[in-house]
Amino acid sequence: MHIVPRAPLPLWFAVLVAAGAGPVLDAGFPDKDWWPLTFVGIAMVLLAQRGRRAGSAFLVGWIAGESFYLVHVAWTALYLGPVPWVALSTLEALFWGVGGILITLAYRWVPRAFPTVLGRLGLLPVVVGGLWVLREFVTGTWPYGGFSWGRVAESQSTSPLAPLVAWLGISGLSFVMVWLVALLLELPRVVDVRAVSRALLAGAAVALVFAIPAWPATTDGSTRIAAVQGNGPAGYFDNAPPGAVFDSQVAETLRIPRSQVTGSNAVDMVVWPEGSALPDPTRDPDNAAILDALSRKFGAPFVVGTITARDDRLYNTSLQWEAGKGAVDYYDKKHPVPFGEYVPDRAFWRPFAPALIDLIGRDYTPGTRDNVFDVGGVRAGISICFDIVDDQLLTDMMRGGAQVILAQTNNADFGETDENQQQLAIARLRAIEAGRSLVNISTVGSSQIIGPDGSTIASTPPFKPGHMVADVPLGTTTTPATLLSRGIEFLVAGLGLFGLLAAFVGRRNGPEYGAPDMQRPLSPRG
Repeated sequence: MHIVPRAPLPLWFAVLVAAGAGPVLDAGFPDKDWWPLTFVGIAMVLLAQRGRRAGSAFLVGWIAGESFYLVHVAWTALYLGPVPWVALSTLEALFWGVGGILITLAYRWVPRAFPTVLGRLGLLPVVVGGLWVLREFVTGTWPYGGFSWGRVAESQSTSPLAPLVAWLGISGLSFVMVWLVALLLELPRVVDVRAVSRALLAGAAVALVFAIPAWPATTDGSTRIAAVQGNGPAGYFDNAPPGAVFDSQVAETLRIPRSQVTGSNAVDMVVWPEGSALPDPTRDPDNAAILDALSRKFGAPFVVGTITARDDRLYNTSLQWEAGKGAVDYYDKKHPVPFGEYVPDRAFWRPFAPALIDLIGRDYTPGTRDNVFDVGGVRAGISICFDIVDDQLLTDMMRGGAQVILAQTNNADFGETDENQQQLAIARLRAIEAGRSLVNISTVGSSQIIGPDGSTIASTPPFKPGHMVADVPLGTTTTPATLLSRGIEFLVAGLGLFGLLAAFVGRRNGPEYGAPDMQRPLSPRG
């Protein structure tokens, strides 16, 4: 006889809980930043998934994902309308549906294969947490390089758990969060353990997670950096004349008081945002002359964003510019955003939305160069816009010896939505994860200089011209997260998948009613 765990929620109520879980999860992220709600949202998803059959497990997972992403990435609809917003949300939600089936199977098989207290409280939460991270891994890598936005750890940039990313990375923190919630949900169901013991275990688990100390982010010296937010018309639909963004950057750069950048306060580098130096100064002699003059005036190299063309290919590029020498180094964005910076399989997708596809008139080519500049003896890791969500690129920076991270971005196409705050939160976590100061400089905001402990060193208001000048600590530490890199993600995702497979094999050897909630499913419960 086929036995499945009894669902704690009837299907109709599970659907409502899943639909409500999305907005609750999103509220844990910026700009609301009510980070404890992320744990509540995770609990709602897990409760809704438990005890389902395959079809209803997919339905519940899909609804949870859809309700989350429709709120979380609503900024994609600001200028382009509902089609890309709904399409992206639905694609991500489909992965949530498949992931929901796996989590539901874990709740079904693990207690049967491992019916002991250790199996229920030790193994089951680990498998559930691992499967959650497995789903985050897949959505972050496929298709077309994936979309890593919305990992639950990205909600914790201002929480007491933020220092954990230096130990475990973003994926490791996601695992810990889901593991903790899964354990707390499982404890009331293990009725053969005394209530006092369960309460002590719950308290110990929470204390363990929140009591892990911050990794010591050691530094050695500093570099003085000026970062300029010109607030120019950098949006795709601004229809600004050529050079308007460049002119706004120049104007704000010249507003920096001389006292902040000369003499004993001389700057070591000046950083501009993504796409700030257009037309391309390597081809435009006027812009090249202006950058030369600015570099000479400040006595420092400029790191600027532009669009370059080489061998009939376009690149989203960061240039290191020095007076009289021009571009002495450059980095091309390695992962252009699909359907934003290029259209993969254009001939296939165009019939579905020709007007939208045709808006993307140029296709950027992925870069292949290393993402570290040597700026006057300082090793600076370079990140362009959504590069910041890519775990591997952070690893590459650290292996390249980066002492500070320069995160250049253009958020103009998202207006005054949550997007810029969400991206800033990810940047803050990256600073902590790497143990490196990070300069997050945007065309329009939010721009901040962040210390290796995640603190704000300097900032400028969004959607106004502004600049930041600060002595930025140079990091020297190697955090466990950057040392182990994606190995942490592969480990915890592998634990989830291996645990599920082991439970699948062992479930037939377990007792027919191996756990207190093993009953025949009631038909209205899905």
